Amino acid sequence: MPAMSHSRWFKRIAVLCSFVFIHGAGYASALPDFPFVTVQGTASKELPPDRADVSFTIETFDEKAETADRILADTTVAVLNVLSTLNIPDSAITAFEISKYTKRERGDNYQDLAILGYEMSRNFTVELDNIDNYAPLFEALMKMQNVADVDSHFSVSNADEITLSLISAAAANAKAKAHTMAAGLDVKLGKVFAFNDSGSFDNFFASFGVEQRYSLEAFEVSATRTRLQSTTVFIPQTIELSKTVNVIYRIEP
Repeated sequence: MPAMSHSRWFKRIAVLCSFVFIHGAGYASALPDFPFVTVQGTASKELPPDRADVSFTIETFDEKAETADRILADTTVAVLNVLSTLNIPDSAITAFEISKYTKRERGDNYQDLAILGYEMSRNFTVELDNIDNYAPLFEALMKMQNVADVDSHFSVSNADEITLSLISAAAANAKAKAHTMAAGLDVKLGKVFAFNDSGSFDNFFASFGVEQRYSLEAFEVSATRTRLQSTTVFIPQTIELSKTVNVIYRIEP
């Protein structure tokens, strides 16, 4: 087979170099092609929670599916009675679909094993607009048979309003950092090129979110006596809402 001429090799190398240049330029286009500086601003605020979401699961098991279903229904009625006593409206209760599983003996061939019984479960979520209902509901759920996976999430009713104020404060914090850095490095800070709160500049149009951290260390004695009805119930005295904003500034020549 004749050897390839020098001219044909040169053309192939030229085409390959062009492809690498274009391909690399595509990756590099995600970053600005001018001098820039990135800064991160943060802001936080601690507030007492005024609402809570409580989730739990009703689980039953019996040799007969009919019995397992009846126990599930009876437990559901008991839970709804507790919610009714606390004047929690039906609109605040979310009940998911019932799941049913067949329990069999263990072995190599699953289909040939004897059926031990039937397990049924249903997940619930209750939105509490009145934080005072949390302790009695939590205690009741913890003492009920066939109720498991009780979980709580605390929040504040005006979270959207607080989020907007934290975004503004975090942006101001980022701006102050940028000006301090520019003064320390003896450069002139230009206009904002991009900003987000996603933690990465791969996506400049990130959606905003609020991080929450609970503070259980600052319980006062008076608050503990009035707000805790059992040693198993803990209501955070405050919730810390925090916001982080990332900003890209141009550096003027």
